[in-house]
Amino acid sequence: MRAVTPDEAAPDASRVARSTTGVFLCGEPCGPRNACRMGILAALQDDENSVSFDIECPHDYRQTPNLAHTSWTVGMMSEMCGQLPLFFGIMAFTGTVTTRFQAAVPTGERLIGRATLEGCERRKVFVDATLMSSVSGTELAKASATTIAVEMRNLQDRGLT
Repeated sequence: MRAVTPDEAAPDASRVARSTTGVFLCGEPCGPRNACRMGILAALQDDENSVSFDIECPHDYRQTPNLAHTSWTVGMMSEMCGQLPLFFGIMAFTGTVTTRFQAAVPTGERLIGRATLEGCERRKVFVDATLMSSVSGTELAKASATTIAVEMRNLQDRGLT
């Protein structure tokens, strides 16, 4: 399944900075550091619909000595859902993200994220994501998101070009 087909007026998603491990990086502060401050260590497109992420919650985002803060978990789910369209050449803004917590999210252990393209409707791109423990295999959180493919006129209207 292919998401939204970028039209000729769409911004070029290939120009978004990426780390050496495949992670798309925001402009500040991640780009200059060549690393995701949220803790995405690596990203790999699995097939035509999904991307896997190696993740570890940074020490600064802990809620207790061994658990990630809920705001970090929600942010990570949003980040995975937001990065997925870029792997398919589509720049998109987040419309909505709904996160469901399944279990406590540990710090100090590798986590596995997976985002999957579930469909599209005009400029809307529908994404599901999961976060799992690499140690126990437990599903820790899941999310559903709607992102909106960017059109150049949207960026121009906001002075972002």
